[in-house]
Amino acid sequence: MRRITVLIAGLAVLPLSMGSIGVGDAAGSDRAAGEPPAAIAPRDRKPGASADALKPLAFLAGAWSSEVDGALTEEHWSQPHGTSIVGMFRWCKPDGSPSMFEILTITAEGEGVLLRLRHFSPALVAKEDKDKPMVLRLESATANAAVFVAHSDTGTLSRITYRSPTADRLAIEIDFTQESKRPPLKFDLKRQIVKG
Repeated sequence: MRRITVLIAGLAVLPLSMGSIGVGDAAGSDRAAGEPPAAIAPRDRKPGASADALKPLAFLAGAWSSEVDGALTEEHWSQPHGTSIVGMFRWCKPDGSPSMFEILTITAEGEGVLLRLRHFSPALVAKEDKDKPMVLRLESATANAAVFVAHSDTGTLSRITYRSPTADRLAIEIDFTQESKRPPLKFDLKRQIVKG
């Protein structure tokens, strides 16, 4: 079998075997041809993280939107995969210009299921500090509802509740602390059919 030596960034010379995509170990020996690479454990996965913890949140998956007085709100969630879900929220003014963007993640970790979110301006400038996303912890979940409560760096945000009373509706209620005297934000979104 032909061998090729590859120089990577001037740091190390790694022998590669044609017909396999294996990289030799630190001593320079190759894996046997056809042998699968060793599994690499994610460094950030904490003990106790389980993909099963996200199964009740599958109702979130999909594209959801609502238009009230010309202002568009929409939210998109991926299907749960492994120990994570990713989401996006967009709020547009009646003239179509963006008011706010939001990126969200839900992850199953050792301390439970956590919802992290960041708000961005139309120019993609983050509102929160770069190392301090808002973090909420899953308090309860059923097949069509989930309640997340403030965990860290949430400011006046105290709770986010997601409910899907029917397969084509998603209701979101965002509650704030009593001290803030801010009324809840409520969104009633309809499932969108994504044309492929």
